[in-house]
Amino acid sequence: MKHSLFKSFTTILFISFCHCAFPQNRPKVEWRVKKIENNKNDASLLFSFATEKGWTLYAINHDTLNMKISAKIKISPNDECYSLNGSLTASNAITKYDDDLDLNLSYFNETGVFSQPILVHKTCVVDVEIIYLISKQINTVAGDGGILYKMKDSMQVQLE
Repeated sequence: MKHSLFKSFTTILFISFCHCAFPQNRPKVEWRVKKIENNKNDASLLFSFATEKGWTLYAINHDTLNMKISAKIKISPNDECYSLNGSLTASNAITKYDDDLDLNLSYFNETGVFSQPILVHKTCVVDVEIIYLISKQINTVAGDGGILYKMKDSMQVQLE
């Protein structure tokens, strides 16, 4: 009994080590944030990204059936520092009808930009969390042979 428990624990430990030490199958996404001032307090945060060649990152899909296939950018609340001034939008996204899901999907091939209008009230640093889906091929569904990764990246943004 002790031997099989030790063997199971060792196997789990080895699999965990391999997953962390050799993440070559996971896509790499590089994010950059830039603040564009429209006037004194009115600005936009531009979240641009680049993936490895051949990867697709799913954009903002507002359809209620499609919310799980949608990128989300969460900026930590701080009413003294800033306020949102509109909705998050995606620039240069491609929209295509998916026969399997019976709806339109918006996505990016390798590069893209999200924009969030804000009103800056004072200088501060805010925490940002980006949650998105990425796949090696577009319109990946179960049985299609592709892998769909749900990713989460965090960063801090200086607002001045």
